Amino acid sequence: MEQQPSTLDSPFVSAYLAADRIAKQASVFAVHAPVKDVKVNYMDLAAKMFAAGFLRFRDDKALSMEIVEKRVLLVRSRHVVLRKLSGTAQYDPAVKKLYDCIKDGGTARDAVRAWLEVDCENPWAVLFNAVQAQCIAAGLLVQAKQGMLAAMTSGSGRVAPVPDKAQEIATLADTFVQRWNAFSANEAALEAALIDDCAHGAKSRFVSAGATAEAAGMDF
Repeated sequence: MEQQPSTLDSPFVSAYLAADRIAKQASVFAVHAPVKDVKVNYMDLAAKMFAAGFLRFRDDKALSMEIVEKRVLLVRSRHVVLRKLSGTAQYDPAVKKLYDCIKDGGTARDAVRAWLEVDCENPWAVLFNAVQAQCIAAGLLVQAKQGMLAAMTSGSGRVAPVPDKAQEIATLADTFVQRWNAFSANEAALEAALIDDCAHGAKSRFVSAGATAEAAGMDF
């Protein structure tokens, strides 16, 4: 029987556990970081979690990334074009799904949009909820109490670290932050373009509650 990749080796999980160190702190459009009692911008965190997946694929020689500039009339935009390589690394289901969503020659934005699958009021919570479930199943995090307003605004439940897993969590976060900082320092242009692509990919799945209600009442 083939052994499943460990949650502890997931770039989504590592980035999520390091939320307070990689994502912008915020008081609105915010979600609680899982380890430290701070709030971070959930759009920024989700973009960096997706970016961490692409970076892992490249580290594993399963992917190459290139910045391509496009111009439509007077508007210029940059995208990260992805090429699949012959890497053979194994990934947990959530991360493997992202790799499977990559079209050779497509963009990071397209892959993130495909991963999220459907339009909804809070596409970012889809990612957080999936990763939270992995962390809880692995015994790293537990559900924590939260107010109704926090649950409504973040779209995902609040979690807290399991006390006797503190060192394990710290090791995962430290290792990830070290790799992320090296990426940021050495490839700032690619980092910026990748985060922007991932952010727009997630945002493209956002629909307002009003739009959802209006669509539901339409005759087709």
